[in-house]
Amino acid sequence: MQQAAITSARLRKFRAASFLLVVLAAPAGAADYFMYRDGAGRLTIGNQPPPAAAEIVKKYDWTDVTDAEIARTERENSAIAARNLERERIEAQQRLATAMEERSRIEQPARIEINEAIASTSSLTLAPRRRPSPLPVPPRRARG
Repeated sequence: MQQAAITSARLRKFRAASFLLVVLAAPAGAADYFMYRDGAGRLTIGNQPPPAAAEIVKKYDWTDVTDAEIARTERENSAIAARNLERERIEAQQRLATAMEERSRIEQPARIEINEAIASTSSLTLAPRRRPSPLPVPPRRARG
């Protein structure tokens, strides 16, 4: 269950990164991207120059990306994600196999001891059970 949650989180991060790549690469001819805080303190990311009163946090000067490059990058990212999932699946199987071996090692001596105890008691013969001897009855007193 926890493994599925980790994989799901990684997949969401991968999708978010791909989406950001597509969104930022979509406007043709726009190579400058700005991250700035406006007068109200809000962080804004965009390809339009910030207002004069804004504080520029970071400026990116990226080259334009074609649709073919985006598609190639998405295919590469998908292949990387598939390899990571396969690696995680193999690691989970290895952990399971190790845990099962450890459990088998722990349980095996107990089985041997039980089998030895059964073998040692099976050669014993049981004597027939005797009835317990009755308790002596005290003599009756005469009423009188």
